[in-house]
Amino acid sequence: MNNTEVFMPIPGYEGKYLASNCGRIFSELTSRYLIQSKNRRNGIWSVKLSLNGKCKTWNVAKLV
Repeated sequence: MNNTEVFMPIPGYEGKYLASNCGRIFSELTSRYLIQSKNRRNGIWSVKLSLNGKCKTWNVAKLV
C-alpha cells in the first residue's frame, strides 16, 4: 500500500499554492501549510487563497 503524499499546483494559482492528495494546501510564498476552516452549517473544509490582492474562499475538496 502506497501512502505517499503528492502535491500538485492549483490551476490559476501556479507558483503560489499546491494541493496534496491528502487535502493539505501548501503556500510556496511562505513555505507553510495553510490553515483550513470548517463551515459549521455544512461541515465542508475551506481555505482562502489570494491572487493579485484579491482573496477568494475555496472548498478544499474542489482543489484536491
